[in-house]
Amino acid sequence: MNFGTIQGGEGRNIVPREVGITGEIRSFDHQDALKWSKHIHTVFKEEANKEHASIEYDDYVHIEAYKINEDEEVVERFKHACHNLQLTPRLISTYGGSDNNRYVKEGIRGIVVACAMNDCHSVSEYTTIDELEKSALLALHLMID
Repeated sequence: MNFGTIQGGEGRNIVPREVGITGEIRSFDHQDALKWSKHIHTVFKEEANKEHASIEYDDYVHIEAYKINEDEEVVERFKHACHNLQLTPRLISTYGGSDNNRYVKEGIRGIVVACAMNDCHSVSEYTTIDELEKSALLALHLMID
């Protein structure tokens, strides 16, 4: 859970009339994320009531969590392609979101192959030519094997 933006006020010494807060909840379990959203709404409402204030609370589901088991065909194909290229596969779970969230929801089993990225989503993100070449070869092997 992260509240990424908090906006409001007209001056540093004035109590703001309105404050806007935006954030997100990510979970490995979709129902758990929905429970947290409901909890946050309840807490904000209770705290606003204590101050005789009101809140507007909007939430929406951008993506749904999914799980791909290590024994599924798509993972076996990935491991096979890595083996052919003498790469060591590293299978991890992340809170990230991608097109794959939607594909899995629609019944298309897949994994996100993250490669050639270092210090992701930071101002220091970088890659190397060697990593890009390995990524391209991996993509090719996944398509033809």
